Amino acid sequence: MLATLGFVYFRFWLKLPKKTRVLFLTSAVVYTLGAVGMEMFGGYHYSQNGFDFTYHMFALVEETLEMLGVTLFIYTLLDYFTSATNKLNFKLKNS
Repeated sequence: MLATLGFVYFRFWLKLPKKTRVLFLTSAVVYTLGAVGMEMFGGYHYSQNGFDFTYHMFALVEETLEMLGVTLFIYTLLDYFTSATNKLNFKLKNS
């Protein structure tokens, strides 16, 4: 599924400015390292030792990397929008 999505959007990604492409890729790598990489280390450690301090540190690093990846992705989107339009406006209304 991910490979199909990547194939479909590859041309779009190539047409983005270099800074945006690099930041998109960086945010994807950081998120994936947290979601998959640290999950594997934490899962292995849990299977050997159960819930201990080290397992909680693995979980902390995993969640931090995931949040950092998402935050970097949001920053990249906002940076791209502002560079494409030279402005970014938000309008909030009471409902």
